[in-house]
Amino acid sequence: SLIRELHHRVKNNLQVVSSLMSLQSNRVEDEHARMALEESKTRVDAMAMIHQKLYVDHELAAVNMQDYLHELAVSLVSSFGLPAAAVHTTVRLHNPSMNIDKAVSIGLIVNELVTNACKHAFKAIPDPKLSISLEQDAAQLQLCIADNGIGLKKNAATESGFGLKLVHILVNQLDAAIEMHNQEGTRYNIQMKAE
Repeated sequence: SLIRELHHRVKNNLQVVSSLMSLQSNRVEDEHARMALEESKTRVDAMAMIHQKLYVDHELAAVNMQDYLHELAVSLVSSFGLPAAAVHTTVRLHNPSMNIDKAVSIGLIVNELVTNACKHAFKAIPDPKLSISLEQDAAQLQLCIADNGIGLKKNAATESGFGLKLVHILVNQLDAAIEMHNQEGTRYNIQMKAE
């Protein structure tokens, strides 16, 4: 009961922070500042969603990744006005639940890459598609986020945007490796130990 209450309070506190960011972004006139607040709000919402799931579910220290990644992706694409049907999520793990630390890091990575795709990839794409998969093979986990968008500019992978910097920090924390492919859209493959 105490752990469930803890998750409930953390979720409520994160939702208060998210609401404050939303209120502030409505009052900011500078477009870049407003977008930065909105992006930060989605990061907070991604973490709040995990604590909500831990509060509601019977498991108090692990997150069902199929449900979490699907809900996160649908929430993100909807916030950009894309249909929920644009997202396809596949999770194939030996155990569908993952510890909270790894789940938060993976959730934030997915949040950043899906947000980037929604913001940049689908201009002039009549039928946007976004695929998220998390699969286990022996002792490895592979996270893949792919879109059928316009692809990245040549120097985009090395540009210093905060979102991609955050992705690389989280990949390092997971002791993982990341590859980006830029053909028929953009595809990120992230490999890490299953543990």
